[in-house]
Amino acid sequence: MLDVSYMAHRHVHALGQRMLTDDGRMSGHIFGCFKQLKSYVFGLKPRRVAYAYDRGYKWRRDLVPSYKESRRVPDDGEKTWSPGPDVERFFRNFPGIHLASPGCEADDMIAWYAERHRESTTEGAVAIYSNDRDLWQLVSDRDEVACVITRKPKGEVRARSANIWVKEAMVHDDFGVGPEHLSRVKALMGDPSDNIKGLVGARKPGKKDALRAFASDPSCGDYFDAEIDSPKLNCKDWLVDPLMEERDRLIANFQITDLRSALSRITEDPMTETRGNRPGAMDVLLEFECESLLAQTEPVFNAFQGYDEHGHKPVFTV
Repeated sequence: MLDVSYMAHRHVHALGQRMLTDDGRMSGHIFGCFKQLKSYVFGLKPRRVAYAYDRGYKWRRDLVPSYKESRRVPDDGEKTWSPGPDVERFFRNFPGIHLASPGCEADDMIAWYAERHRESTTEGAVAIYSNDRDLWQLVSDRDEVACVITRKPKGEVRARSANIWVKEAMVHDDFGVGPEHLSRVKALMGDPSDNIKGLVGARKPGKKDALRAFASDPSCGDYFDAEIDSPKLNCKDWLVDPLMEERDRLIANFQITDLRSALSRITEDPMTETRGNRPGAMDVLLEFECESLLAQTEPVFNAFQGYDEHGHKPVFTV
């Protein structure tokens, strides 16, 4: 599974200005995403490839107005350019499973697919390629769902980045809880990258450990259940009052960070398949083979290889 929106934003900063179309538009991010796709497909040779696309996050902003506030459209009415649509138009030329739903983000699409994988009889593992750690809550060793991130090994500054498979043990090492409780930790502690504000002082060493312990306790589930008026909290005594005072805001945090809870927001089948375009056909998961994708990527990628990295004579036009 590819988080196309994450890939697009990553490569637009690295390559966006280095390649331009004939009419002056950036195309480097498309090349970067395509090169990444090729490395994944040729490296792993998966049985099928699925692409997840963003379609906005209005319902999340309705719950938490500050959510991704830095990405708001300016008040003067000007549109904020996003690289995602360009990359989506490009990727939809390739065979595969494409996932998008109005008002939902790529994370939601990946969660939807992972849940269907657990419920189906499909054999094999699901590898989610994205450095977005929000997706780590989907990791499951039993159901063979793993995230794959790209980064340098710890302590080796000059080493080349490599693919690292994220399993349940790594999630616990990084966050102090298992994948099933990760959304609770993010709701309590906040997420600066998405402008989600957690409990005041949540990242201080003493409070951080106490919140992680609380997130793993069954009483935390009652705390985030809006239908329970007065939950009994099993946590440090000095945490009880701050948690209850901020409960409504933290419940909203949980609702937008917990990907499994967000599945109820998907009101229509988000899946289409480019070969035949059969919406909602779950049998595609068992039928699609990657050989056709491999055959189509090679000639297009070879054309990219002739591009002058200094910006002269681009050979590819969006």
